[in-house]
Amino acid sequence: MKLILATIVVAFVIGLATGGSPSGFPGVRWGWLALAAIALQLLPLNGQPAFVTLIGSFGLLLAFAAANIRAPGSLLILVGLGLNLLVIGANHGMPVTARALRESGQASTITDLMIHGGAKHHLAGSATVLSPLADVIAVPKPIGQAISVGDICVHLGVGWFIVAGMQPVRAKRRRVASMSEGTGL
Repeated sequence: MKLILATIVVAFVIGLATGGSPSGFPGVRWGWLALAAIALQLLPLNGQPAFVTLIGSFGLLLAFAAANIRAPGSLLILVGLGLNLLVIGANHGMPVTARALRESGQASTITDLMIHGGAKHHLAGSATVLSPLADVIAVPKPIGQAISVGDICVHLGVGWFIVAGMQPVRAKRRRVASMSEGTGL
């Protein structure tokens, strides 16, 4: 949660620093899908119901990203969600390495994950499939989180969406016009 908040704040600051304003921020389609997906991930479930709910939440997030595919950053968000869903599906939950937990300041969770690992996260081991796509990247404190390549894509996409959405309308029109000229449209 800290990382997404940091992403939003940094993108907002960059948007302002590049002459943007939140006043002309574009709307999103089917925003309720994203809210429903987040709500599903917050349900206090265990075992198979937790896994099914997690997969369902990713389905909703993918549908939301697809519905907004023309928005800046949405393709990157879609790719990141797809990568995370792939590794979660292949491993029946998101594997996280002990190294990433230690380096992100979360070493205290290693024993709990070894004993109680669940659908959302479990400690990576020799049976982990697609290990490079798991939570293997440590983000040190003050964020203190282990993340995946998919997470990086999602956060970059969210940042891009915010910064681009804050730009003045005339700058957006110039970009669209120059893109159209380059494609012969």
